[in-house]
Amino acid sequence: SEEWLHAQAQQEGWSRATKLESRVASQGLVGILMRRNVAAMVEVNCETDFVARNELFKQLVKDVASSCLDNFASRVGSAGQANKAKERDTSVGCRFIYKKCARIFMTRMKLPWLYRCLSTVAPNVASVEKSSLSILRKKTGYSFLNCKKALALHDNDIAKSEEWLHAQAQQEGWSRATKLESRVASQGLVGILMRRNVAAMVEVNCETDFVARNELFKQLVKDVASSCLDNFASRILISGEELKELKLHGGRLLADDLALGVGKLGENLVARRGCAFGVAHETGSISAYAHPSNTAGVPSGDHAVFFVGRVGGLVAFDGFCRNPDVGLQLCRHIVGMKPSSIGQIDEFLAKQAAGSDQDNIPAAAAVEDEETQKKDESRLIFQEFLEDENVLVGDVLLENGILVSDFVRFECGES
Repeated sequence: SEEWLHAQAQQEGWSRATKLESRVASQGLVGILMRRNVAAMVEVNCETDFVARNELFKQLVKDVASSCLDNFASRVGSAGQANKAKERDTSVGCRFIYKKCARIFMTRMKLPWLYRCLSTVAPNVASVEKSSLSILRKKTGYSFLNCKKALALHDNDIAKSEEWLHAQAQQEGWSRATKLESRVASQGLVGILMRRNVAAMVEVNCETDFVARNELFKQLVKDVASSCLDNFASRILISGEELKELKLHGGRLLADDLALGVGKLGENLVARRGCAFGVAHETGSISAYAHPSNTAGVPSGDHAVFFVGRVGGLVAFDGFCRNPDVGLQLCRHIVGMKPSSIGQIDEFLAKQAAGSDQDNIPAAAAVEDEETQKKDESRLIFQEFLEDENVLVGDVLLENGILVSDFVRFECGES
C-alpha cells in the first residue's frame, strides 16, 4: 500500500508540475551542505515565503544539496579531471531531484519547479556574454532565460542560438496552437498594405487587445498582407484556409508563422480572411483607410504603405480624382457608414432629375419612394456624405469625375 501511495503521489505530482511550471518562482532558500573537504550550495525557488519557511521545503533543499554532493564531489581536482567530468551523465542526480519536487507537489504547496542548482564542485559551464545576450534578445524578442540558455548551449554563437530558438519556438508553437485552437479569438487587427495600383487587406485575430497592440503581432499582420499582395493581383476574397497555405518571403508557410506567433505570444492566433485587388494604372486608382490608425492615404511610386486598425476599407476608382483628399474621405465614409453595395449611377441621375419636381409626384409613387429610400440607406452613392451631410456620395463622385468600381470593408470580429 505504501508503494502504491508513493506511485500515485509521483504521478499526480508530475501532472501538477507541468501545469505550474510557467508561474514565477522568485522566493525560496539557498542551502549549503558541507562534508569534510567538500561542499555544495544550491538555490531552490518557490512562489511565496510562506512555503519557503515550511519544513518539507527545507528538507527538499537539503536533499538537493546532498544529491549534488554525492554526484559531483569527484569533480574536484585538476583541470583535466574537470573536463572529463563535463562529459559524465548526471541524469541520476536529476531524476532524484525531480522526484523530490514531484512529491512536494502532493502536499499542495506552490513550488512550480526547481529553478537553479549551483555547486562549488560543479563543472564550469560556458559563461554567457552580456553583449551577445543583449543582441540576441533584441534580434529575436525571446525571453531572457531562453536567450541565455541558447547562448550557453552554443558557446555564445548568436547565429546558432537564433536558429535553435526559432526551432524550439516552432515546436512549442505547434504544440500550443493545437491546445489553444478551440479558444475564442475575437480581438485582433485589420491590416492594409498598398503598393502602387494594388492593395491587400487582411484580418488576423487574437484573444486579447493586449496582444493586438504587440509589435510582433503587428508584424505578423503585415506579413500576411504582404503574402496576399505577392500572390494575388486581381480582385479576390481569400478565406482563412487559403491564407494558411500562402508562402511568405522566406519560403515558410503562413501556418508555420502563425504557430511561431502562438509560441511567442501565448494566445490563439487566426488568420481569418483577406482580400486583394488592383486597378489598371492608366485608368484608375486605389485609396484605403483604417480606424483607428496613424497612417492613411494613397501610395506614391513604388513606395508601399502599411497601416492597421480595428476597421479597414479599400476603394477602387475608375478615373483619377482631381482632389486627392476625396479618395481618403470616401474611405472614411465606407468605414463609418457601412454601405452594403455601390448602387447604379444611372439610377442616381434619374432620381436626381425626378427630385426636382416633387410637387407632381402622385401619392402611390410617394409610398414607393419611401420603400426605395430605406433601400438607398445601404447603397453607397445614395448615402449622405460623411464629410458634408448636405450632399450625397454620388454628387461628390460626379463633381470629381470619378466612379467607385469596387470597395471592401472589414471590421475585426464581425460575424
